Amino acid sequence: MYHAFGSPPEDGDPLNLTVAPNALQAQLDELIRRRWEVLSLGRYADSAGWANRRRAVLITIDDGYRSVADVALPIFARLGIRPTVFVVPALVGTSGVHPAVPGGELLDAATLRAMACDGIDVGAHGWDHQEMAGMSDAELDLHTRGAREAVADICGVPPRAFAYPVGTFDDRARRAVERAGFDVAFSVHRDAGQFAVSRIDVNATDTVRSLRVKLLPNYRGLWRAIDRVPLVRPAIRRLATR
Repeated sequence: MYHAFGSPPEDGDPLNLTVAPNALQAQLDELIRRRWEVLSLGRYADSAGWANRRRAVLITIDDGYRSVADVALPIFARLGIRPTVFVVPALVGTSGVHPAVPGGELLDAATLRAMACDGIDVGAHGWDHQEMAGMSDAELDLHTRGAREAVADICGVPPRAFAYPVGTFDDRARRAVERAGFDVAFSVHRDAGQFAVSRIDVNATDTVRSLRVKLLPNYRGLWRAIDRVPLVRPAIRRLATR
């Protein structure tokens, strides 16, 4: 799971979401060198067996920052990799997701449509990036079915995948995503079946070495364990990124 891409900003990146182009290139080269099979969303969603392969990976990008098109997609294209990009339909073309992210402008509708025409899978990331746990039925309908219809209107094809804003969900949110017609949905650290598949975040502090740690089979289980002890989490992250 990536977010934004670009050179390290002079005034800092407080959320550590912006991955430098050379870091992205090195991380992708590492996947290829270690013979990971990089899947498209279609291959992942059409065969549940892929989820159990130890050396297969799906690359996802949340929020839909302008830097996805300007910086990251040319790198992916040279390697023949098709990431899945999750966008926030109510905020397309604005800078309203994380104002603290340097160069936080979001992709506009025309660029998203062109990306979809070029074979990039565009998924829904809620309606306006609100956390969905605890929402009413009407709110859940807007953030799932409404978001799916809006992305379909922009891209010309209904999205197959959904990513929970902030990565969190509850049982009602998960059921709403399924009812809306998505094939698969992604969370962050918590797994709950086909409609809440956890992902591993890659951020501005990651190196090739820390990526190797994150690709270990038991990494997600370890993260869920230390997540129960918040005071330990920063120390583990610092150790992993050295």
